[in-house]
Amino acid sequence: MQISAAIIMLLVFLKTTVSPLSSPVPTQKAEAAARCRWRLLLNVGREEGTWMPEDWGASGSRLAIPLLVDFEATRSNLDDEMLVGRNSLLVSPASDATFINESGEQRLQVNPGGWSVEPPKEGKSPAVLRFWLDFGEGGVKRDTTLPAGKVFFTAAGWMDEEIEVGNKARNKLVELLENDILVNLKAAQADYDSSNPIAKIAKLRYDNYGADVVATQF
Repeated sequence: MQISAAIIMLLVFLKTTVSPLSSPVPTQKAEAAARCRWRLLLNVGREEGTWMPEDWGASGSRLAIPLLVDFEATRSNLDDEMLVGRNSLLVSPASDATFINESGEQRLQVNPGGWSVEPPKEGKSPAVLRFWLDFGEGGVKRDTTLPAGKVFFTAAGWMDEEIEVGNKARNKLVELLENDILVNLKAAQADYDSSNPIAKIAKLRYDNYGADVVATQF
């Protein structure tokens, strides 16, 4: 039995070195770009819309499994997987996979797998990272189980240039929103001052974001 990829949530997928978004063919350029170590956190449990047995994970218990993995630029030499594609590169565990259940800390054997990147469609979508790892043994926490076997992962990815463009667009949007909020606050303050006699007497005013109130006494 292979667990549905839909119930694997990557709560933490933090890149610790360069992004592996490169050609799946191990060229010199790919070797320089592909070597990196990522920290994963598998959060295994019942998810809405998945086809698991009714009693699987019914209690709400979840398996939280942290794991470091190395993405490499060498061929995996493992059987091709349809969800990852041909000529996949090697992804290997760089740490023990552990989790906590009723009996304390447990360790899982994790074997290497393969990874590949589907290039982005120009102007339409990000690149897609796909990879799998082979869990040589499963884990159990109450009524939630991770069977031994291959677990498949997918994640969206962006080139550095795309991230830079996105950050610039986001910063511009934030600036526009802040300016709009400031204009609206000043207009609201002016309306308040013109219609409230107490405000006129006390000369109440808000700072730029209305966070502080300052009163001037006569």
